[in-house]
Amino acid sequence: MSHSFGFYLYSQNDNKHFVFWNDNDAIISRIASMVDLVPKIVGGNVTALLQKNDELMNVLHRLFDEFLGAYPRLKRIFAYLDKLGQDEEFFYVSSDAPLINHLTCIAQLRCIDDSNERKEVHDYILATWGFVSVKYESYGFGFNGIRKCIGVAKDRVCRFCGKQEGQVTFHKIAHAIPEALGNKLLYCNEECDDCNENYLCGDVRTKEC
Repeated sequence: MSHSFGFYLYSQNDNKHFVFWNDNDAIISRIASMVDLVPKIVGGNVTALLQKNDELMNVLHRLFDEFLGAYPRLKRIFAYLDKLGQDEEFFYVSSDAPLINHLTCIAQLRCIDDSNERKEVHDYILATWGFVSVKYESYGFGFNGIRKCIGVAKDRVCRFCGKQEGQVTFHKIAHAIPEALGNKLLYCNEECDDCNENYLCGDVRTKEC
């Protein structure tokens, strides 16, 4: 069984989603515990406002040194941080955080240099949308400009015909909402090439989510 750990980084210039997979839960737990040190520097957990400084970079370098061999994609974290200026602030949001956490962080980016205004935005969103997140399970995409895929990326089963990988292939891009309606960010991992071809012709998938 595969295990995963993921998080989002939001800054004024770029938003990214990072996910790590492994069949060994101990490895994933180790990566998660080290990454969790980052938001805990500022007393956060699921969501935190961070600053690119020497303390944060030292934690990430330890993560890099221990796991680079198993996870070359760790370089993406440093590539992201290289674009930030020294002492620039950005948000960390874990993948399992509720939608309102993401919306709050995105809104605060507009006034990230003004702590008073940032608090006003934070309080306003909680006051207006907080009750929705408590009563309902919210789902959203596109607000952060990050591509999102519905369904698992391994051991896939087509949601339309019920066939599994091995019986059918999953190479083509499957839009969860038709691209003709303007969707460029929400995709479906659980639509086989045959069903995709029967509904609409798809483009060849260049990479998985």
